[in-house]
Amino acid sequence: MSLQVDLSNKVALVTGAGRGMGRAFALAFAGQGARVVINDIEAAGLGGVADTIRNKGGKVLACPGDITRKDQVDDMIINVASNVGKVARMNNAAYCASKGDLDSFRAGIPMGRLAKPEEQADMVLFLSSEHANHITGQTFFVDGGQTMV
Repeated sequence: MSLQVDLSNKVALVTGAGRGMGRAFALAFAGQGARVVINDIEAAGLGGVADTIRNKGGKVLACPGDITRKDQVDDMIINVASNVGKVARMNNAAYCASKGDLDSFRAGIPMGRLAKPEEQADMVLFLSSEHANHITGQTFFVDGGQTMV
């Protein structure tokens, strides 16, 4: 990660950590010294992520679970979602459902590409750091300028 923050003595809970952005977030937190709790509905993907973190000297706890159950998510940290929750896109129902990498979606991004999971992780690290202590209740877009078009 390009952003360096000290997250030692912090605990990060990352849902959807078995792959994609969730995996990148978990690795980023661990790389900055946080103890990481990783969650995914599919337990199989968590093992590889946990092994990667442990092999790099990090501390991790894998907790498979279903984030659609309110009782399992009441106390969560930062919520990351696609910008289609705020920006309507015609003919992209499939993307909204799957958050997949569709060419038609990419065409509406001025930078011409989707953000890399590591770029998204930098924002999450910043929001988790003491640099963002006074930031709350905000929406940030790491979307290559798409929401500005």
